[in-house]
Amino acid sequence: MATSLSDILSAIQNGVTAANNLNTLVANATLNSSSLRVTIGSTIFLTASSTNFIGDAPSDGNLYGRKNALWSVVPGVVSPSQLTASLSSDVALNSLANYFPGPRISQGTTGTWWVSGFVTVLGPSAPAQILCKLWDGTSVIASGVQYIGVAGAYGTVHLSGYITSPSSDLKISCRDVNFTDGLIKSNFTGNSQDSVISAFRIA
Repeated sequence: MATSLSDILSAIQNGVTAANNLNTLVANATLNSSSLRVTIGSTIFLTASSTNFIGDAPSDGNLYGRKNALWSVVPGVVSPSQLTASLSSDVALNSLANYFPGPRISQGTTGTWWVSGFVTVLGPSAPAQILCKLWDGTSVIASGVQYIGVAGAYGTVHLSGYITSPSSDLKISCRDVNFTDGLIKSNFTGNSQDSVISAFRIA
């Protein structure tokens, strides 16, 4: 059947309309894509340039958590603290009535501490008893004795225990109750670690 001129013109018009519609869809898609890129890019750059980054918590021995956009101390929790010290030179036990401090640490007066240590003692004269105690200058945490049966003999006294709110430095002090020539040794072995004290804060 022959196609009329009006049918041909109508088909052309429909094609043009369809092409225009396609161009509009493509333009809208491109515009939306550009807007999306701008939105994403702005978000990224704004975030990157923001001053609301979470910085490090204060470095003061406490445990911190985030609360209301700020760092806050977590109550009831203590960051563990460890201290240790060794005797740097011999200590003469030259008075029968007095205790002489050996290794010691300065831990402050706050918290509960587990403290442990040892001293190497030498008795040039014998027989002798060398008494030792682990304390804070007021409260005795632990005590012990080294018996010197032969002149020139030596031994090691180990002491440990807990203390809360120590009044002063934690230390091991010793006393020779028989002679005034006893010694707390610092380097009898040549390793410079012959009399040592360590403490660990637990609360």
